Amino acid sequence: MSEARPSPWPAAGVLEADRPQDETIVWRSDMPRAVFSGGFSIVLALMALGLLLCVLVTPFTEMSVTARIVTFAVLFALFLLCAGLARAVWRNARGFWKGWVAADATGIAYHLPRDRSLIHRPPAAEGHYAWAAVERLETRLEGYRSQLMAMVQRTYWLIPREGKKLLLFEDRALDTPYAIRRGEEAFAKLAQIGAVPMVEVAMVEGRGGLLGAWFTAPPAEDAPALGMEGENTIWRRAGMTGRMAAIAALVVLAAMALSKLL
Repeated sequence: MSEARPSPWPAAGVLEADRPQDETIVWRSDMPRAVFSGGFSIVLALMALGLLLCVLVTPFTEMSVTARIVTFAVLFALFLLCAGLARAVWRNARGFWKGWVAADATGIAYHLPRDRSLIHRPPAAEGHYAWAAVERLETRLEGYRSQLMAMVQRTYWLIPREGKKLLLFEDRALDTPYAIRRGEEAFAKLAQIGAVPMVEVAMVEGRGGLLGAWFTAPPAEDAPALGMEGENTIWRRAGMTGRMAAIAALVVLAAMALSKLL
């Protein structure tokens, strides 16, 4: 599938000890973000646990039937939201852990962590390609709608002449205050170094599942382009989702404080 290793690296394999020099690295995982995301996921998990305890210890018997139903529904919905966010943020942390892509005029080498995409769920990958074995580099926008929310990712792929395509990295949570946009410049640099075509595919839609955290699925290979109207709808929802995330955190804290007073 792949051909001879690019010149700066020995033929033994892409190992941590064989990591290329800084000047050859085009893209590197954001380790500070990995550490921050790992810590934040623990905070969210503790918040989810706190909400679950609220559900278990709240004295529902002292409330009216309507109050019971509303209180239970709100607390349980917030628990699901926090648990889903904790899971997503933890996978986000793993996806930023010790990865890199490097290139020179002869080829490209990579050491990529698992979960470098929240939806595609790729396994860890390491290896190399000579540029002669690369057909093109491809990027596409992917929209995911779930309930009244949406998120937009941009994925970056290496398409070899033979074998399966390789997901290199992705930009996440686009058009929100939490957007991660580190791939575009690196991808353009790869195309320039390798003198290979870089193709941009129109936005397609995958399955957003429940709250964008459960039962999700990436777009099919032959998924049709959304078109201008569909794209605009997803972009509007994505922006709204970013604002809702901050509000949800405040609501969770208020619900936990309220439960202690009941």
